[in-house]
Amino acid sequence: MELAGLLECDKGALLGGLLETAETWRDGPESPRFQEWKQSGDALLAEREAERKSNTKKTAESETTVSEAAETHSLHGQP
Repeated sequence: MELAGLLECDKGALLGGLLETAETWRDGPESPRFQEWKQSGDALLAEREAERKSNTKKTAESETTVSEAAETHSLHGQP
């Protein structure tokens, strides 16, 4: 719900949209509308996954830099 920006959505409007989605689902995954929704959703999920991986990598790099700095200080007798 948060990812789609629907946390504050009117419940009736949301239900109506879900009912419309259910109709499209009955037409099968080959329907053009279903494929459009799938492509849009898959693209957003891929974007968020790439951001998550990027943030994880940045965090790991920061932790490595801090660890290396601590080792350098220890080698020189500094606390």
